[in-house]
Amino acid sequence: MLSFDTATEWEAAHQDRHWGRWPNENLVRFVSKHYGASKGKARFLEIGCGAGAQLRFLASEGYEAWGIDQSPKAVERASDLLALEGLDDLAFATQQSIFDLTAIDPPFDCLIDVACLQHVHFDKAKALLQRARGWLTPKGRIFSLMAAADGDHESVGGHGYVRMAFLHEIESMFAGYSVEIGHEAITRPGGLKVANWIVHAVKPSDG
Repeated sequence: MLSFDTATEWEAAHQDRHWGRWPNENLVRFVSKHYGASKGKARFLEIGCGAGAQLRFLASEGYEAWGIDQSPKAVERASDLLALEGLDDLAFATQQSIFDLTAIDPPFDCLIDVACLQHVHFDKAKALLQRARGWLTPKGRIFSLMAAADGDHESVGGHGYVRMAFLHEIESMFAGYSVEIGHEAITRPGGLKVANWIVHAVKPSDG
């Protein structure tokens, strides 16, 4: 399925629709399990932060969180949300391509991808995940949620399509990491089936 990853396309998608303010429930469970005892210590980086739902959650739990997105509208909404709730001293959103990370200050304990890389061509996504080793602390983690190939094809607000991944593609993308891969399938009202891979990867000890 076709994907898209240009700034113009993402800005159009965010101009037309607000993509929500509630965090992904799989991420909430992941953070509780792995970072529940380290509030105020762990640092997170989210690629494709959108309107700031995950950043808001992380900051409200006391974590430092940085988000990047190509869309000015998305960054504006995320920044406004954080400021409105008094969380802009812990979480920050900046306009930047995920392929040109110059405005961040690694290392981070965890990289978050909630339905961002599923819109990026496979070779680019795989290369970014390999580069991410340099952004993570020793034994740093990655949480990733990507569309699975057994779901229905769905456009992104009418602007583009999701890259639907098979299991072997996910395994290849995270080559070199210690990986746990889960799967979920949800049927939305109207009958649309949404299927996702839920990936927990740990940076190898040799970096």
